[in-house]
Amino acid sequence: MGHRRFLPPDHEFRFDAKSFDGSEEHRAVPIAYAQTAILDKIKSVKDFEKSKTWKEVSAKVLYIEDLEKLEERIIMTLCRMEMIFPPGFFTVMVHLVIHLATEAKIGGPVCYRSMWFTERYLGKLKSNVRNKAHPEGSIAEAYLADECMTFCSRYIVGFETKHNLTSRNEDSEELVGHCDVTRRSTLFPHAGNPLGKPGNFVLRGLDKVQAHRYLLFNCSDVNSYLRAHADEIKHRRNVNLDTIERTQNEKFHEWFRAHIKNLEEENGINSIKNDIRWLARGPVHAARRYRNANPVLRDVTYYGRIIDIIEMNYSGQFSVVLFKCEWVDVFSEEGIQKDKI
Repeated sequence: MGHRRFLPPDHEFRFDAKSFDGSEEHRAVPIAYAQTAILDKIKSVKDFEKSKTWKEVSAKVLYIEDLEKLEERIIMTLCRMEMIFPPGFFTVMVHLVIHLATEAKIGGPVCYRSMWFTERYLGKLKSNVRNKAHPEGSIAEAYLADECMTFCSRYIVGFETKHNLTSRNEDSEELVGHCDVTRRSTLFPHAGNPLGKPGNFVLRGLDKVQAHRYLLFNCSDVNSYLRAHADEIKHRRNVNLDTIERTQNEKFHEWFRAHIKNLEEENGINSIKNDIRWLARGPVHAARRYRNANPVLRDVTYYGRIIDIIEMNYSGQFSVVLFKCEWVDVFSEEGIQKDKI
């Protein structure tokens, strides 16, 4: 078996050929690699960089030429791994990787015949077994209890249930959004939670005006004020739609702030929704910026690239998150449509 290699060089067993396999052992002790050395050797395998095995095999559309190349890369990758890892590393599951591309050529895309979700669900049912003498009864009782609790939890208010648990990826309170924001806006409800610690920066000048203007033009509660401003422009002079649109882009945020202020003085602050009042005042200079370090891939009907993610603070009353993107314009030969904000 070669275990004598691990003995000291002058050990008597190394020279005892009769008691072992008939030969003396003069080889040196194998080098024990540290964790960093193993990682360096894995990075040196170029097949890991070239091969995207799981992504290529799990694609919805497969090509025979790509699968044949993938077969060769998988074999070369496993051969290079044999030069790094001991034989005990190569279990049956590691060996089965060599057959993935061949199975895809025979059976087609994996997404139509995958059993992983079924295996996960069977593992969940297996975890419900408490009485090994009657596993079917344990699974049935656990399933019935889960269905009953799910049904009842839909009518329970004020208690934590499986339907109102916080997200597992929600960071602590000091890392999520503005710690000085008292509540969330009813005009712009948050659909998710940020991940990671944001960076602070000063939002001023044209960027601040453009971001605030984008919110005003995309808020349904402000549409009535947009129409009132457009009517006021028409009454002053006879203008076309292009002139109205250009004037609103330049002056509406100022008019909106002055208009809301006049309504407060005439009718009182209770006559206007609280969020509208703070929205008219505009955001403060202090803002947050999030890094898009780990984008999540999904099947979407649009294509683009996120340039910046900012969170604006409206006087500590609520905050709004904006995404600055570069969109692929499928209707133009230039290909890219840049946001104005």
